[in-house]
Amino acid sequence: MSRPASPALDWLRRMSAELVRTIHDSKVSLLAEKAHLSERERDVLRYLLLGRTCADIATILEISPRTVKFHQANLLDKLGADSRADLLRLIL
Repeated sequence: MSRPASPALDWLRRMSAELVRTIHDSKVSLLAEKAHLSERERDVLRYLLLGRTCADIATILEISPRTVKFHQANLLDKLGADSRADLLRLIL
C-alpha cells in the first residue's frame, strides 16, 4: 500500500513544475527575440517545443494546418534549424 502524498511534497511538485515552465518560457522568449520572430511564429514555436502536432497547433491557434506549416518553415529558417529536433537542441 502506498501512503498519501504529504502537502509539502505536493507543494514541492507544483513549484518544480512551475519553475520548469518558467525556464522554458524564458528560453523560448530569448530565442524568439534573437531571431526576430513574429508573434505568431513565437506561438507556433512554443507549441512545437511542447510536442504538439501541426494539426493540434492549428486547432489551438484557430488557423489552418497549412498556415502552421508556413510559420514553422519561417521560424526554422530564422533560427537556423533543420528540424523540430534541432529546435529542441537550441532550447537545451
